[in-house]
Amino acid sequence: MRLPPENSVAIPMMRRAVELGINYFETSITYCQNRSEIQLGLALKGMRDDVYVSTKSHIHREGERGFRGISERDSTGEDVKSNLEESLHKLGTDRVDFYQFHGFTLENLPVAMAEDGPLDALKAAKDKGLIGHIGFTSHDTPANIIKILDTGEFESMTVYYNLLQMERRGRGELEKLVSAIEHARKLGVGVIVMGPLGGGILGTPIEKLRDLIPSTSNQVELAFRYLLSIPGVTTPISGMTRMSDVEENARIASEYEPLSTDELARIEAIIGRYSSLLARFCTGCGYCQPCPSGVRIPEIFNLVNFYRVYEVGDWARQGYEQLQSSRFHGSADLCIECGACEEKCPQKISIRDELKKAHTLLTKAS
Repeated sequence: MRLPPENSVAIPMMRRAVELGINYFETSITYCQNRSEIQLGLALKGMRDDVYVSTKSHIHREGERGFRGISERDSTGEDVKSNLEESLHKLGTDRVDFYQFHGFTLENLPVAMAEDGPLDALKAAKDKGLIGHIGFTSHDTPANIIKILDTGEFESMTVYYNLLQMERRGRGELEKLVSAIEHARKLGVGVIVMGPLGGGILGTPIEKLRDLIPSTSNQVELAFRYLLSIPGVTTPISGMTRMSDVEENARIASEYEPLSTDELARIEAIIGRYSSLLARFCTGCGYCQPCPSGVRIPEIFNLVNFYRVYEVGDWARQGYEQLQSSRFHGSADLCIECGACEEKCPQKISIRDELKKAHTLLTKAS
């Protein structure tokens, strides 16, 4: 999803990645303004059998807000079939090795498993050899991800996890995402980890993490070593925008040594202390959602939390710029001060006032 727009830059990057041993490419029907699959298809000409290709599309419930607005009905098997056909055409291939439900949640599971619905459509495509494996990507809570896994319907999952996101708050309790990764490992489900650098935050030097593991040369290497040392993690995926990203990531993966049990324990103890600080303000429980105006309250407060705890102002402001974009359209200045969120907030946060402060903090000059 972070490919450069110019084919003359993006295609050589991907071909170089294959030369260096990178063999898993995850794209989506919507990435890069719908051009990502086309670029990947062009890059893999003559190299298709050397790699695993994964793509995906969303399914929605009636009335759910998605990337293309409010869904007017539940997604159907025909919708998924049409998306798959479009992806195969754009990729220039007769099959994908993995096809995933994009941004999947436990709430959407009944839609997926409806008779003649999206899951049945993928199974039919798999029987025809159009798909190798059926999976899902998710930002849901660990407990919900485990329930999805327990259906036995999926062979892979892609989850957001990194050095700074060891815990995810469910409805009122912190849950360790590694519990879902371990559950997947026991079931024989492949685990792909997205966001290894936290959307770029771990690519920014953080003074508080500088001496976390003395044996690691830099923060990026530490982030990848941490993920690659976790039992059950099949592969991390990294959005790369420059040839130097490809070269460096391949080097780290080729040369890394797993962290020791003692090193992992040290990391988790230190980051755990910071996690508790992150949760003292907004806990990310999500009770305030959905906002009638589309304000993405937990995401905004998460940026503020990281700004305060890790002192990463530039990264937080960049994240907020994305929320202000037409793609996400969920920034704090959309708030109409109806107060519906405050009535539902278990932390009793003065959300309307805090949103104003957040907007000022995240839009001020560097």
